[in-house]
Amino acid sequence: DAHNVLSGREAETPEGTAYIIEEHFEPDYHHGGWALSSALEVGTNTLAHLAYDPSWNEPDLSRAAFIDTETTGLSGGTGTLAFLIGVGKFHVSRFTFHVSQFFLRHPGEEAATLSALNETLSDCDCVVTFNGRGFDMPLLQTRFTLNRMFPPILAAPHLDLLLPARRVWRERLPSCALSSLETHVLNVHRDQADVPGYLIPQMYFDYLASGNASEMPRVLYHNVQDILSMVTLVALLGRMVANPLGDATLDPADLVSLARWYDDLGQSEQAERLFCAALERSLPVEFEAAALQHLGVLLKRQGRYDEAA
Repeated sequence: DAHNVLSGREAETPEGTAYIIEEHFEPDYHHGGWALSSALEVGTNTLAHLAYDPSWNEPDLSRAAFIDTETTGLSGGTGTLAFLIGVGKFHVSRFTFHVSQFFLRHPGEEAATLSALNETLSDCDCVVTFNGRGFDMPLLQTRFTLNRMFPPILAAPHLDLLLPARRVWRERLPSCALSSLETHVLNVHRDQADVPGYLIPQMYFDYLASGNASEMPRVLYHNVQDILSMVTLVALLGRMVANPLGDATLDPADLVSLARWYDDLGQSEQAERLFCAALERSLPVEFEAAALQHLGVLLKRQGRYDEAA
């Protein structure tokens, strides 16, 4: 039933047969307000800034694996399976974006699925996730280890987009969950085929019990949309960090968050410019107060007491 409903293909591996569903997106495909290929414009220095990862000194997104998993539980642990592993990669042409989804038709296919996944990741230099440091990558490491596999990708430079997203939007948005970012900053609107993430584990258990895969396309759609939103998000964050003053449409409250980020990194000159630029625009009162306070502290550290006052 899964083969008929999901339109995938079987792939032979040394560990047995894996099942893979593939989808391709052209360079001009827009997800929200961005063409997917615009993520390739983000420079290495900007990616290192976003990644909080000192090992990120060379990779760019042309050889990145955008990874998102759907699992049998949301708390992790050795009993949790990744029954769907989505991997998005830019093609060697650097423009076409390919998503491969490795679907576990039954738990006995895990070793074969991980073997096929390892093959797909073998030419990737880095990983991009959303909350992958806390969930996806530790879970995959556990599953690989239990199957006596130790792929190099587990030690590759890792950009977890949740961390910079919180830096920029936690003060302005009610939540920094990916669904919230889609609504408030990415202009992404999912169709009715989507399914809330918390329902996905039970949907997979129902599939295993009944053999009826009719609900699984909704899970695959959810997984693909998560991956596409990561591509759009890294493009947006990259532009904001690389040239925050070059976009007149940028919310001035986001300028305050970026200024605080630069100040924490010790880049006081850039922080001062961003605080001043934000204060020249129309800020909500709470952000104006925060900007004035932080700018005052920054000036005081430099001994510019009259300006601070």
